[in-house]
Amino acid sequence: MADEAQTPNPVVELATQISRARDADVLLYNGRIDRPFDDTVIDLVRKRRRRTNILLMLSTYGGNPDAAYRIARCLQTHYTKFTVVVAGFCKSAGTLIVLGANSVMLLDQAELGPLDVQIRKDDELAEASSGLTPSTSLTSLREAAMEAFVGNYIRLKGGLLMTTKTAAEIASGITVGLYQPIMAQLDPMRLGEMERAVKVAWEYGNRLTQRSQNLKEDALGRLVAGYPSHEFVIDREEAKDLFKNVEDPADSEKAFCELAHTMNRTPLHGPTGPYIFFMSQEIGDDDKPKDVDNADAHAEELGAGEGSPSGEGSNGGPPPARV
Repeated sequence: MADEAQTPNPVVELATQISRARDADVLLYNGRIDRPFDDTVIDLVRKRRRRTNILLMLSTYGGNPDAAYRIARCLQTHYTKFTVVVAGFCKSAGTLIVLGANSVMLLDQAELGPLDVQIRKDDELAEASSGLTPSTSLTSLREAAMEAFVGNYIRLKGGLLMTTKTAAEIASGITVGLYQPIMAQLDPMRLGEMERAVKVAWEYGNRLTQRSQNLKEDALGRLVAGYPSHEFVIDREEAKDLFKNVEDPADSEKAFCELAHTMNRTPLHGPTGPYIFFMSQEIGDDDKPKDVDNADAHAEELGAGEGSPSGEGSNGGPPPARV
C-alpha cells in the first residue's frame, strides 16, 4: 500500500512537464462560474509561488458575469501571458473569461458560446430568457408596423386616390390599432433591466479585451448581439474569425487533455461546487523550464491535484443576470 501511495499521478506529471516547457502554471476550473468561487481562484493564485504565465483549463456552461470578470482580471494581473485551454464546453461566462486571455487553445471538441445574458423569468422557476429578446422583439414590431403603415398608405393613396394627408391619417390609425395592444404588453421596467444586463456583458468584455488585445475589430459586438441563440456553437474555425491568437495544441498538450478528459471536457460541478485546483506542481527553487517529451497516455479519470473541489459558500444566491 505504501508503494501505491507514492506512485506519481500521470496527470500531474504531464501537467508539470507542460508547465516547465511553457513556464506556466496549469490551473483547472470545471463547473459553474459563480460567487464565491471567484474568491477561490484569487486565493489559490495569490498564495502560490507563481510561474511567469498561466494555462487555464476551462470547462463550464456559464454563470455569473461578475465572477467571470474577477477571475479573468486576477489572471491578467498576476501573469504575463494568460492562455485558456478549451477541450469541450466553454459557454457564456466562460467565453467572457476567454476574452481576458492573450490566446486561446481550442481542441477538436471545443466549443465556445455567445455572450448572451440570461435573465431569470419572474413567473418561472429555473427558467431564463435572453437579454436580447426585448430588443429583438421591439425591432421586429417596429419593422412590422412600418411595413403595415407603408402598405396601407400606398393602397389608400394609389388605389383610392386619397390625398396624402387623408391616406396617412387612415394608414396611421390602422397601424396603431393593430400594434398598440401588442406594445402595451411590454414592461418598460423589464426592458430596462434586460438592457442593463446586456450592457454589463459589453462593458466587462470591453475592459478585458483592452488588456488582452486578442479580440478582432467588431468581434465583441458579434459575441454580445450577433448570434441567434444562447446555445449557438462557436467552434475553432469560427473562433479564428473572432480572436487574433487561436493556438493549435502541441502533441504533449493533446495527450494531456486526453488523459484528463473527464475533468476538462464536460462541466461537472461537484457536490460542493466547481473543481478548482492547480494541476501542475508548484515551482521549486531548482525547477527550471525544460523541453516536454511527447506523451502517449490514456486514462479514464483525473487524479487529485493541488487544491480540491471548492467549498460551497453563500452570498444570498446568484444574481438574476447570468451569461
